[in-house]
Amino acid sequence: MTNRLTARFVIALPANVFMAVQRKLGLVFLERSTRWGMNNLLKIVPVAGGAVAGTLDAVVLRRVGNTAIEWFEEPS
Repeated sequence: MTNRLTARFVIALPANVFMAVQRKLGLVFLERSTRWGMNNLLKIVPVAGGAVAGTLDAVVLRRVGNTAIEWFEEPS
């Protein structure tokens, strides 16, 4: 019953009203999907930042350690 009534109502709508309704619904769906995507992105940022920071720490500390070994190594 409801589907037939909705279909009849949509057919009776003028084109400009139908386009306005579609535009509004599109904006609502876009807003919801963007909000969902941003929430997931904001959850990933700390993990990615931790991975990058850990990699940089490992590279820098390895270089510092090797330099310290060269400087303080006793000649044999």
